[in-house]
Amino acid sequence: MTQFTDYSDNILSAFKQHAKTQDIIDRKQEILDSVYEYYNFVPTTILFIGFNPAIFATEGRQIFVTEVSPVVRDYLTQKGLKFTHVPDITGQKFDCVVAMDEYFTFADSDQDQQNKILRICNLATDFVISTVRD
Repeated sequence: MTQFTDYSDNILSAFKQHAKTQDIIDRKQEILDSVYEYYNFVPTTILFIGFNPAIFATEGRQIFVTEVSPVVRDYLTQKGLKFTHVPDITGQKFDCVVAMDEYFTFADSDQDQQNKILRICNLATDFVISTVRD
């Protein structure tokens, strides 16, 4: 596992311990809907890099995940979320890519960080969401 995958596990753990998980999901839904409305586009394919509670606000879309551990994948399955795990995203394309801005901080150097940003941007056919504010 990568350091970011461990970080993603910590995000899941905090989410599961929160008393109002549905409130978090509802807020993420509002944020995603506002982005879709602003751009007048609703994606059909969404890639989540790492765990993000916003993944539960994507009903009716094809969901893909990467940079997540078996713990996260088991939790998503347990919650009934239909998704596809994509361990290697090279050459893939998605309407939308959701990557927490923290993902980019796990780069080994400035150049590595720039490469991560470029790689993520090249995965998206329409847009990248790099943070989902609270």
